[in-house]
Amino acid sequence: NQFRKLIPQGAVAPVLKSNAYGHGLFEVAGMLEDEPHIPFFVVDSYFEAVALRAKSWKKPLLIIGYTRSRTIMESSLKNIAFTITTLDTLKDIKDVTSMTHIHLKIDTGMHRQGILEEEIPHAIEIIKKNSCIFLEGICTHLSDADNIDETFTEKQISHWNKIVAEFMKNFPNLWYIHASATDGSRFGNDIKGNVMRLGIGLYGLSQNENLNKTLSL
Repeated sequence: NQFRKLIPQGAVAPVLKSNAYGHGLFEVAGMLEDEPHIPFFVVDSYFEAVALRAKSWKKPLLIIGYTRSRTIMESSLKNIAFTITTLDTLKDIKDVTSMTHIHLKIDTGMHRQGILEEEIPHAIEIIKKNSCIFLEGICTHLSDADNIDETFTEKQISHWNKIVAEFMKNFPNLWYIHASATDGSRFGNDIKGNVMRLGIGLYGLSQNENLNKTLSL
């Protein structure tokens, strides 16, 4: 709720990856399952998604880590979305025949994962050609948001906002748009989006003095 105050027009998606940062996947999911303002849980792997579904938790899930193309195409898990981080993966699943929800990750400067800007038109073409590929959301990561010098983050946000505008022209009913994680949450008013991913901040951990002051932690 403290973080939601930073993004009054959006929602907070708790990140439960890596066993909820060591705090217990099932324990943390159990505490948050009935919270009404959470759009989805973020997990790292297909294994974590299977584990939560095996315990009968029904909250929508976003797998943010890499998932093999074959696993995506053969998955029978309900209410789940996969993060697509490369154009090659999108090409691999372009002929999927069952409804598959995806979030497309865009590289806005981290240079570790994500569709490159010049690949976006091709990605949009692939998605539009197959009605079974449902673009549920787009996302990126602010790689330097914990830096006192905000110059790089401001450039990333500017770049991201232009990309969001392009996607909204092609997919006006896009459900989720998310760029910021814990350290980036204080830029919420500048970022085009309607969700923030709350990772380590969910557990009360942050070394970012500016963020802590903002939250009065």
